[in-house]
Amino acid sequence: MKIIDVNLKIILDSRGEETLEAELKSDKFSASASVPAGKSKGAHEAFVLEPKKAPEKFESIKPQILNREFNTQEEFDNFFFL
Repeated sequence: MKIIDVNLKIILDSRGEETLEAELKSDKFSASASVPAGKSKGAHEAFVLEPKKAPEKFESIKPQILNREFNTQEEFDNFFFL
């Protein structure tokens, strides 16, 4: 699967708080997902970046995602942890 376009935007969650929505496009599909943060935070939860700061950080990795070939979902997921 080759990602040909990816966009990130700030939306409001069910509590009216800012969160992120990502949209990925390939030549065969388009998918979007939002990632609202929970109200309570556990000690072992992942770091949550403030939504207003995310688009700027995202722009630094966007070129690495575009037109890269990912053979599996696992390969795509692991890309973000390298």
